[in-house]
Amino acid sequence: MFDAALGRKNKVRQTGEQRVNSPVMVVREQQAMYEFERREAARLEQVLTPQKALRLYDAMWELARATGALKRGDPLEGIEVDIEVARTLNALKTGHV
Repeated sequence: MFDAALGRKNKVRQTGEQRVNSPVMVVREQQAMYEFERREAARLEQVLTPQKALRLYDAMWELARATGALKRGDPLEGIEVDIEVARTLNALKTGHV
């Protein structure tokens, strides 16, 4: 079996229908997980400067606009329907139909 994330072949024994991972593979995967956790912890400890934060915000805003995630127009449009559905569901939950 080839593990693309680690870039090497893993040792796997076949026993009938059941596949058993060798202890060597488990230790390597565990070491890789510890390394990943260490790198992520170091990345999360980095300070986000106001300039980087603004660039990140701008990039997310443009992505949201490009994908259509932001709805144009009145944000309360159709709220009456949502309220009526919520009332009906709440009434069904409590048994006050």
